[in-house]
Amino acid sequence: MIRLYAFVDGLRAVPCGLHITRIDRLDAVFGGARESDDQLQAALVHGGVVESLREQADAVLPVRLGEDFVDEAALTDAVAPRVQELRKRLEAVRGCVEVGVRVVGEVSSSHEEPADGAAYMRMRLEPLRLRNALEESLHAPLERRARAARVAPFGSAPLMLEASYLVSAAAVDDFAGEAVDLAAAWPRLSVTCTGPWAPYSFTEGEG
Repeated sequence: MIRLYAFVDGLRAVPCGLHITRIDRLDAVFGGARESDDQLQAALVHGGVVESLREQADAVLPVRLGEDFVDEAALTDAVAPRVQELRKRLEAVRGCVEVGVRVVGEVSSSHEEPADGAAYMRMRLEPLRLRNALEESLHAPLERRARAARVAPFGSAPLMLEASYLVSAAAVDDFAGEAVDLAAAWPRLSVTCTGPWAPYSFTEGEG
């Protein structure tokens, strides 16, 4: 069995234990599939391989864990019908990395029970108002700096905002600096900026 890790372009060095096969001008990187019941360990190994490719390639389109094939011929048969689509996606992430922003915190400092129905409704709406304010004052400026962005649907506090941004590799420091500056407006919340990562959130098209 072999495991597909990513599609790449301009790979300067092939990490040890990996191989490249060219499928109609698209380079696919694969290695031997490891038999393991430990999904966390498998995910860590997979992520490490993809990150090593990101550091050595002009463009990398990651493949999620679990794309295993009997052999190289089976891999080629599976990829060939999608080559044109995959080449477009690879071009869309060229020269870019993923940066994540996560905002966590208490919505209100008050732990008192609402005095009446109106106060209860205000309490229920407060997380949505905070989410909207974060999208306008934190997310929107960062989105304007990015080539693309993905925002996770709002669930519930304390996770107020979770977003991923496709950023030019050369602009990561400036992007992170702006994220820190914007976060200063929200001292009650914890704003975490992570990356750069391979662009996992942008492997698929919009929607």
